[in-house]
Amino acid sequence: MKKIIGNIAIALAFAFLIYSIVMFMISRKNNTELYIFGYKPYIITTGSMEPTLKIYSFAIVKRGNYENIKESDIITFTHPGFTQNICHRAIAIDENGITTKGDNNSVADLPKVTEANYVGKVVFKTNVTSYIANMIKR
Repeated sequence: MKKIIGNIAIALAFAFLIYSIVMFMISRKNNTELYIFGYKPYIITTGSMEPTLKIYSFAIVKRGNYENIKESDIITFTHPGFTQNICHRAIAIDENGITTKGDNNSVADLPKVTEANYVGKVVFKTNVTSYIANMIKR
């Protein structure tokens, strides 16, 4: 039974990976952010959130709800110094915005995330796609 559940989980993760790649290619081609029912898949491309989110991990981000963010939530935002959106953890919230930091980073991000550059909250994440990608690379 454990093996069957494991195989199903791997198959679902692989399907999500393919879905994410297709979504990424469509949004790149059209130069737009593509959301389905307010959700967007992401493939994590850096190690800044390890071990929580490994490189090539899969995450689903729900757009909006800036006012409902709590400390320890993983959020996605735009940053003026980067071309891709960033997924980092909210470590402090005040009237000036949300202070974020990657779990694997030693210092907090600057500037703070405000409603203007906030994208959404990570509502699902899995490292299964990271393991699959690493197996393929071997």
